[in-house]
Amino acid sequence: MREASDLALTVKLVDGEHTVRLGGVTGSDARLFRAQVGVSLLEAITSGSIDLDVVAGVVWLSRRKAGERSLPYQKVADELSWDTVEQVEAFNASERNGDPPTTASTSEASS
Repeated sequence: MREASDLALTVKLVDGEHTVRLGGVTGSDARLFRAQVGVSLLEAITSGSIDLDVVAGVVWLSRRKAGERSLPYQKVADELSWDTVEQVEAFNASERNGDPPTTASTSEASS
């Protein structure tokens, strides 16, 4: 499963970027993601069919991993629309230059 642990999904929003790498996701994270979205994160990354609920799930999980542990999925889902999404990219982190993220990460644009 080493290859799968390097799979990642990045969501670029108008106000920030959120990345989740499978290797940084715990079993509890995976269960919570599946409960909210209806598919596993691995399936979402590998299927090539990423809808807005999956995008919301990635943003939600990324923000939870960054410290917002009590953030409800529904709050993130209610705030997102395709108008706020600039790019969604699934990739293999081991094939990227530089150090891949080891856990979910969040970067917010300055206001």
